[in-house]
Amino acid sequence: MTENLTQKVSYHESLIYAIAKTLKDKGYQIADCGGMEVSEPQHDVLGILKPRDSVEKSFLGFKWYRKQRALYLGNLWIDNQARGASPQNWVLEVYGRDNIPKLTELARELSEPTEASVQVILDSEQERLERYLFDLRK
Repeated sequence: MTENLTQKVSYHESLIYAIAKTLKDKGYQIADCGGMEVSEPQHDVLGILKPRDSVEKSFLGFKWYRKQRALYLGNLWIDNQARGASPQNWVLEVYGRDNIPKLTELARELSEPTEASVQVILDSEQERLERYLFDLRK
């Protein structure tokens, strides 16, 4: 009976989980496509966040540390027909011209095991910051 069951059931881990794990191992955080940090990746896209050090604040001799928002570097689309992304042809949207070399190299490393090609697109000249749930859209 067990042999019959294993022939009918197969296990496959989504590619996006392996990519998310690699990003986390390299010190990045993952986000949704809007730049809000998430613990689990969406099935077709990974937002890439780079954490920043806390800032020391002081007032009347009291010191404390305030967490800074992470830099929202871009989105890696694995499967999105509207953007032209597929499991064989990924699309990397980059925020901030200065981030292109770093993210191009990162995309090369991430895509190497799958031999997927990566199209890098500068989506914004300026870097963006991580978004929080209660941020108001302008």
